[in-house]
Amino acid sequence: MKTLKNILLILSAISLNALFFVGCQSTSKTIKQDSKFEEGSYISKELIKEAEKYIGTPYCYGGSTSKCFDCSGFVNLVFNQFGIILPRTASDLYDFAKKVSLSEAKEGDLVFFRDKNKINHVGIYITRGEFIHSSSSKGVTKNSLSENYYSTRFIGAGRVISIQP
Repeated sequence: MKTLKNILLILSAISLNALFFVGCQSTSKTIKQDSKFEEGSYISKELIKEAEKYIGTPYCYGGSTSKCFDCSGFVNLVFNQFGIILPRTASDLYDFAKKVSLSEAKEGDLVFFRDKNKINHVGIYITRGEFIHSSSSKGVTKNSLSENYYSTRFIGAGRVISIQP
């Protein structure tokens, strides 16, 4: 219970800081936390649960609502539910994220893919090599990084949140 209170206190502080620092800006807002992120933490588990709510939601290019998503629209909507505002495109998300090796990837990290040397797809890492994303053929779904289609296009993982438990 004490850990949950600490997490809520940290999230409140982050939210207040975000409002203070980005409240007067008219350009796109981004928040990046740099404290410790633990696999299995409350926030990462809740983030994955939120993402799983959208399984089956159809894909649409440029989509960013619960009616239909593209890959980065899906990532943005899920993270926005936790007050985390991220860049809009897969390429900008890749540039924004702190790179981590796949062996260091934790629940809630992002995984990135390329086609013809261009970052063109992003998903949310779950665990054990699985990720959830908005696929152009299946909508929001889970896949394995070991599947041939994804393993040949995988470019790296990145961390955009880190919360102390």
